[in-house]
Amino acid sequence: MVVSKLKKYFSDITNTEIFFIMFLSFVIIFKNIDSIILFGVDSPVYAFMGRELSLRPIWTWAFHTINGTAFIDNPPMLIWINAISISLFGTGTLPIVVPTLLMSWFTIFLTYKIGKLFIDYKYGALAALTLLFTHTFINSSRNPMIEPALMLFTMSSIYFLLCSIKEQGRTIYSMLGGFFWAIAWLSKGPSTLVVPTSLIIFYILTKKIDACKNWRIPLSSFVKICFISLLTFLLIIFMYEAWYYTLTGKIFFLEYFNRQLFYSFVQGRGVQEWKYLYYLHVIWEEYWPWLPVFIITPFFVFGRKLTKYYPTVLLNLTVVIIYILGLSLSKHKGPWYTYPYHVGLSLVSAVLITNYISDVFFKRFFKKACFFVTLIFMLVSTILPSVFTAHERPFIQFVTAAGKQLKYNYGNMNIADCSNVVQWREYFLIKYYLGATVVKCDNYNQAGLKITNFKDPTPKSDDEVIFYKDPYYIIKKQTVTPATPI
Repeated sequence: MVVSKLKKYFSDITNTEIFFIMFLSFVIIFKNIDSIILFGVDSPVYAFMGRELSLRPIWTWAFHTINGTAFIDNPPMLIWINAISISLFGTGTLPIVVPTLLMSWFTIFLTYKIGKLFIDYKYGALAALTLLFTHTFINSSRNPMIEPALMLFTMSSIYFLLCSIKEQGRTIYSMLGGFFWAIAWLSKGPSTLVVPTSLIIFYILTKKIDACKNWRIPLSSFVKICFISLLTFLLIIFMYEAWYYTLTGKIFFLEYFNRQLFYSFVQGRGVQEWKYLYYLHVIWEEYWPWLPVFIITPFFVFGRKLTKYYPTVLLNLTVVIIYILGLSLSKHKGPWYTYPYHVGLSLVSAVLITNYISDVFFKRFFKKACFFVTLIFMLVSTILPSVFTAHERPFIQFVTAAGKQLKYNYGNMNIADCSNVVQWREYFLIKYYLGATVVKCDNYNQAGLKITNFKDPTPKSDDEVIFYKDPYYIIKKQTVTPATPI
């Protein structure tokens, strides 16, 4: 039964429209893959923790560490993904980046499936295309942080629970909804409360609004869906907590909440501009060119009483609003936290586009347009790759290149930072690619390695330049003694 359901789920890939979208999205998301670097705020940290975890027996992976110390700032899902990839393919940039690229690519297909579930394949295809041409989505898809995984798993849970509602409480869909909710929870914790909250609100709205009567189900069926999905969710979380407790004697999410509640709602990262309007400001700055379309769509749909669009607009607006409200309550803010609700934004925006594109026009030109854009994109990215390359980050590119050449061969050594550019991110880049521990520049004589730049004095005759990429050097010294880490 499970196999037949999965075959049905993926059968739409044979539809020519989604095939062209998936091919176009693959070209865009995976473009210039060899030039991708770990430029995110925390992506080098997750890469290093993944490598540290990969060196341990898999049965000890219930807890993850950073420099050997237990790390409870985030649940372990992304660290597990990184550790598995590194175990299979070794240390490098691609083992960290490719899983995120694949999850973002799958999110395109998921967006199509949600749109098709609500309306039809045309709406699903245009929603997927809207997401694909959202520049912040593409940026996040090439940045191996938690948010792309959270977006995929959260919306997968919502999709399967919607399938269960559509089919009057089908058990397999309820279980899959609970499963992906648990996977999302193991990625980011409380952020995934958007799943049950949005579904409960949507159920209430279907009871109140006649235009949503096709989504109405008896209360008993809805309770059954909630019970099965919650039971599946709790079973998976309990299994993880039992595993964690067996190894540590502690409860992970109890520790996590104690730390995160203080860090998120009390300490934060200092005072943010716009305060509670911060994330509305982020959307205003970043969600282009679709922001005007997103704003107009609800007024257009409800003003003209386009009832067939009511369910998708209500559900996806609810997801976006709940997510914004939840994030706004936290003092710990950052623009990258907005990425998980890009699917909801795209599904709302695509309603207006779908309404004005006729079925005849869509069938006649959509595949040709996708194919033409794919060819143009491939041609331009081949001839002028710099057009699609992120702005220069010399030090990150230097450490990445050094990692490719020198490999992870300096795990028992210290490296003196004489470049004056090593901060949080750069520290873990060096730990991930080289294995060396960063120390102060004054400790070079004891460290054995040094990172410097062209402004530094010429290396002494007894020093060996083991790697150079303008304007930075890695210099090796014979004497190796311990030094105090920064």
